[in-house]
Amino acid sequence: MRSGALSAITVMSLACSSPDFLLASILGGQAEVISDAAGVRVVGSFDVQLVVPSSGEPTDFLLLRLAGRYRHDLDCPLGAAQLQLSPHDAFPLSLQPGTTTTTTIDLVDSPAAVAQGCGPVEQLALSGHYYDSVVDDYLDRAGTPITGVIPVDPGAAGGPNDWTCLDQLSPPTFSPGSATGIIWIRERPSGYVVPGITIRVCGLTDPGCDSPFDEGVTDIVGYWPLSVPTSGPFYFEVSGNPTIAPALFFEHAPPGDSGFERTLTPLSTEVLAQAGVALGTTVSATRGHVIVEARDCDGEPATGVTFELDPSDPGVPVGYWQDGVISPDLGETATDGQALFLNVPASTTTVTARLAVTGDIIATRYVNLRAAATTVVSIDPTPAGS
Repeated sequence: MRSGALSAITVMSLACSSPDFLLASILGGQAEVISDAAGVRVVGSFDVQLVVPSSGEPTDFLLLRLAGRYRHDLDCPLGAAQLQLSPHDAFPLSLQPGTTTTTTIDLVDSPAAVAQGCGPVEQLALSGHYYDSVVDDYLDRAGTPITGVIPVDPGAAGGPNDWTCLDQLSPPTFSPGSATGIIWIRERPSGYVVPGITIRVCGLTDPGCDSPFDEGVTDIVGYWPLSVPTSGPFYFEVSGNPTIAPALFFEHAPPGDSGFERTLTPLSTEVLAQAGVALGTTVSATRGHVIVEARDCDGEPATGVTFELDPSDPGVPVGYWQDGVISPDLGETATDGQALFLNVPASTTTVTARLAVTGDIIATRYVNLRAAATTVVSIDPTPAGS
């Protein structure tokens, strides 16, 4: 039996000069195939070694994106996909002559074109180009090839969700102050990074975000560093691109120490319109929409969960995602763990997640709904109302 293969093209950039000033190679790594609300995806990481000869010049490494084409075995069709990358350290990465630097790059929620009837993916073959320039205008520069192969775990079959923590919960602990982290914007479902997006950090009791804690605009690689409060829940307001539906992403747990990363994935306006068609309605420009995700005690997407809005509106259509597709026929979460409430009156509301079998409450979240915007909230097991 032929081994499966998954090929991809990486595009990396360093801001510009001669290729002789930098040598880059992929040392190895590990990836895994998973399946959830975004469909079949690849996650993992790989190491890149960067060598600047003593005769070289100071160089800034700037990662742009990973694009690719997948293959499972020789008989399976090829499928193009946009892979997503996230460096552990904020780029650009400054490199000095006579130094060797190794950096780890993550594959984050990278869509994989898995064809029906194909064998499992066994390898991820990376190939692409890098740039070694110190000039800001790097977009039209030609790069030097870089290649490497890392193994891929096909992923374990999903088992039952873990709810053993439901009776052993304590409220999240907040503390005064703030933390600064990198906020990435990637369009859902393509995974493309989105430059030029305005991100504002807003307090939970500031539904119009009239007094933001911090704000910024994503740069060419789709991210921006922002300060967020550590003293209580908050949300990110995302707007500024006509192809992306404005969105509010709610954070009900402490963000972590400075240096944390968040990837926010607003829906494209096209996908939101398609969801309306699937639910038999038209997306309203005067109402809001809610995407809610349930996770179990292990942080995995939860099956068999129902969601309730308070105040409720029986006329609001709701659909649960199954294998990345909205289904109006489901009454609880499938393996994707997510649901969409469409055309909800703009207001403040609470979202409650319950186990469908027992009715036990997983948690309740307070959120704001804004006209023509999508509110996104994740619900993991915490005390109701926390």
